[in-house]
Amino acid sequence: MAQFFVSYSRVDETFTKEFVSLLQNDLAPAPTHYVWYDRYLTGTQVWWQEILRQIAAADVFIYLLSNESVTSPYCQAEFEEARRLQKIVLTVQVRDRTRLSDELADLQYVDMKQGIMHGPSVARLAAAVNLALANAAAHTEPPPPLWDHATPKPDIPDEPPRPTDTQDVETPQLEAKRTGTHAQVAVEPAPPEQARAEPHPVEASRRGGWLMFAFLAVIVLVVAVETVRQNPDLLASLGLAGGEPQPEHPGEFPEMTFAGVARNREWEPIIREIDGVPMALVPVGCFEMGMEGFYEDEVPITPVCFDTPFWIDVTEVTQEQFGAWGGEQEEPPAFGGEIRPVEQISWYEAVEFCEMRDARLPTEAEWEYAARGPESWVFPWGNEFVPELVIFAETSGDRTAPVGTRPEGASWVGALDMAGNVWEWTYTLHWEYPYDRDDGRETDSDDDPHGSRTKRGGSWQDGSPEDLRAAIRYGEDPFSYENTVGFRCVRDF
Repeated sequence: MAQFFVSYSRVDETFTKEFVSLLQNDLAPAPTHYVWYDRYLTGTQVWWQEILRQIAAADVFIYLLSNESVTSPYCQAEFEEARRLQKIVLTVQVRDRTRLSDELADLQYVDMKQGIMHGPSVARLAAAVNLALANAAAHTEPPPPLWDHATPKPDIPDEPPRPTDTQDVETPQLEAKRTGTHAQVAVEPAPPEQARAEPHPVEASRRGGWLMFAFLAVIVLVVAVETVRQNPDLLASLGLAGGEPQPEHPGEFPEMTFAGVARNREWEPIIREIDGVPMALVPVGCFEMGMEGFYEDEVPITPVCFDTPFWIDVTEVTQEQFGAWGGEQEEPPAFGGEIRPVEQISWYEAVEFCEMRDARLPTEAEWEYAARGPESWVFPWGNEFVPELVIFAETSGDRTAPVGTRPEGASWVGALDMAGNVWEWTYTLHWEYPYDRDDGRETDSDDDPHGSRTKRGGSWQDGSPEDLRAAIRYGEDPFSYENTVGFRCVRDF
C-alpha cells in the first residue's frame, strides 16, 4: 500500500477536492492506496503535528502549484519537511502564470491547468502517479532524514485570510525549455506588485452585469457548437459552409480515443481493415517507457505521452501480405507459409514495405505503448508470465507459428504476438535511455557508430520470460536478416 500527501492552497480548494477524488477513485484507489490532505483533520488533533505525521507516513508528496501555494508559508513548510525526509515529490500545476522557486523549477511538473476533466492531462497524471508508485515500491526502507529536526510550524502574524475571489498576482508565463533530455522552466522577470484598489460599487455592479452577459453568451455558444457537431450538414444547408472541405468528424470512435486513456481495461479494442490489412487503433495516452531490474538499456524509466492516436497492424506482416503488396527481400523466409510472419528481412526492406502501404515502421515508443498500455504492463496481457499465451522456445517447435494463434495473449489494443513468434523491427536507433523522440534517434541519418536499429518483443527461439517482456530491446545491424526477426507497420490516424 502506498500513501499520498497532498499540499495545496485554500484558494485551490475546489480543484483539490476533485483532484483527491480522482486519485482515490481512479489513479490510486483504496484500499490499495491512501490519499491524505488536511480536510481529514479532526477537532481532537494538534494539527501541525498531525501534518508532520502524515508527511512522514507518506510515500509520495504531491504539491499542487499555484501562485498562492508556492508563496504560502504552510505549503512551503510542508514541502520543506518532505525534502527533509527525502520523499518522492510529484508537482502538479493547477493554474497558469505560476512563478516557481528554484527548488520547484528543478522538478518537472504535471500540467493540469486545463482541469480534471481534460483527458490528455489526466493521462499524463496517471503516468506520473504510476511512476511514483513504482519508485515507492522500489524503496524497501525509508531514506534517512537530511537533517534531524522536524520543520517547525510557520510563525505568521494574524491577518485576514485572502478571499477566494481575489485576482491572481501578476506572475510570468512559464516557458518550457529543453536542455539535453531534461525539461526546464524559464521564468521572465515579474514587474513589482502594485496595490489593488477595491472597485467602486457602481463599477462592481457593471462588472457583474457583464459577467452575467458573458456567462449566457458562453451557454449559447456551447449549445450552438453542440448542435452543429451533431448535425454536420447544418452549415452547408444554411449556405454558411465555406473554405476548404473539412474532414469528416470521427464520431464512430469513442471520446477517449482523443481525450486519453488512464487504465488498460478502460479501452475496448477497435479493429479496422485498412487497405486490406487489419489494424488496431491506439488511443491518446501516456505510459512509463522502460523497466527497472533487468537490462541497463531499459533505464532510466521515462514517461512518454501520445497526443494523437495511431493505427498498428494487428499481426506481424505475413508472407501473404508481403507478396500481395509486392514486397522484396534478399533472402526468402526460413519458414514458409502464407500466414506465417515474414522473417529474414532487413530493416531497410521492412521500411520500404511499410512505405508501399502509406505506413511506416513504429518508433520503439509507439511499439511499447501499444504492447504495454497506460498501466505499463510487463507483458502484453498483464504482469504475470503465462507460457500458453506466447510462441517461445517451449511452445514453438523450433519454428515460427502462423500469426495470431495465441489470441488470449493480445495486448490492450488487440495487437497479437507482441511477445514471441518473431522479434520486430522498429524505426528507432538503439541509443541509451532516457528516451527522447527529438534527440535524433528517430531520424534517417545513421549517427549510431554501428547503425543499429532497435528490435522488440522476443521470438520463437527465446526461452526466458524476461526476454519476452514488452520492455525488452536489442540493437541489430539494419542490413542483417535473421529467421527470428520480422516486423509490423503503423499508420497515422
